[in-house]
Amino acid sequence: MHGNKNFLEAIEMLRSSSRILVVSHVRPDGDAIGSTIALCRSIRAQAKLDDRKCVCHVMLLSYVGESYKFLLSGDELIVGENVSQEEMSSDKLNEYDLIIVVDTRAKRQMPGLGDYLIERTSLGKPVLVLDHHLSGDDIGTCQVIDTDAGAAGEIVYNLCRAADFPMDRKALEAVFVAICTDTGWFKFQNTKADSFLIASELISGGVEVDKMYRDLFMKHEPAKLLLMTEALQTLELRSEGKFAIMTITNRMMEKVGADRSHIENIVNEPMQIGSVEVSIMCVEMEEEGKTRFSLRSKEYVDVNEIANTLGGGGHARAAGVTICKPLTEAKKEIIKAIEAEIK
Repeated sequence: MHGNKNFLEAIEMLRSSSRILVVSHVRPDGDAIGSTIALCRSIRAQAKLDDRKCVCHVMLLSYVGESYKFLLSGDELIVGENVSQEEMSSDKLNEYDLIIVVDTRAKRQMPGLGDYLIERTSLGKPVLVLDHHLSGDDIGTCQVIDTDAGAAGEIVYNLCRAADFPMDRKALEAVFVAICTDTGWFKFQNTKADSFLIASELISGGVEVDKMYRDLFMKHEPAKLLLMTEALQTLELRSEGKFAIMTITNRMMEKVGADRSHIENIVNEPMQIGSVEVSIMCVEMEEEGKTRFSLRSKEYVDVNEIANTLGGGGHARAAGVTICKPLTEAKKEIIKAIEAEIK
C-alpha cells in the first residue's frame, strides 16, 4: 500500500467508533507521541462538534522523555506509570471498538500488545494502522501506509484534513513535533516537499517555530549533556573512519543520573565527522542479557536492511534493533554486519 492516500475507509472507522484507543511503539519518539496526541485531540474535537459521545484515549507503552512532556494533557495512559501491563489485558482492550496504531505495525515494537493486535486483526475487529515504515506484521483491518511520508505525523495530519476534523493549536504543535523530529529538523533524507508544505500550514495555523525548538532542544536536564560526554568518551572509529560506534552502559547512566529518554539523538553526534558513513549507539538494557542498538547512515548504507537481518527495522538512514545477548557479544555481531556493508 505504498503511497496510499485513500482515507475513506479510515475516516468511516473514526466516525463510526465511540470508544477509541490510540497507541504507538515502545520507547515513543517525537513522531509517535506527536502523532498520537494530535490524532486523539482531533477525534475528540470532532465528536464534540457532532454532539456525539466518544471516548478517545492515548496509550503510550513506556515513559515519555522530558523533551516531549509539554505535549501531554495529563490524561494519557502510560504503561508503567499510571497503568500496569496487567490492567491493559485483552479484556480491557476489548472495551474499545477501535484501536488505532500509529508509526508502527511491528509486533516486536509493541511488547504486551502486539500479539493481541494480530489476533484482533485476524478476528476482523477494527484496527486502523497509520504508518510510514517499510516493514511490519499482519496488524490492521485497515492500513493507511505511506512510505514516502517523512513522518507518521504527516499521515495523521492529512487524514484529519481529509476528514475535515478540527485541529486546535495543541494538535498542530503535536504534528509539527512529529514531523520535525523524524526528519531531523528537516535535514534527513526522508524530508520531502510535503514535509515543508505541511510545516508551512502548521505555522500559518499558529505554531511558533522558535518556541517548538526551545521546548524540544533547549530545555534538557544536565544529565543529558553529562551522558553525552560519557558516550563520546567511548567513541571508536573503524573502517578507516567510516564507521563510528559509541556505548552507553547502565553504570554510566547511574553515574550521571540519566534515564533512558536522555539517550535519544546522541547517536547523531559522530555524524558530524566528515568521514563517517555509519554511526551506531550500543545501549546496555536494564533487562540482563539484552542490548539495544540505534543505527544511522549518511548516503549509501541501508541500516534498515542491516537491522532487519538482526530482527529490527526502521528506515534506510535510521533504524534500531534489540539483540538478546550481553553488550560485548551483541556489539561484535553488529560490528560484523555493518563492516560487511561499508565500502
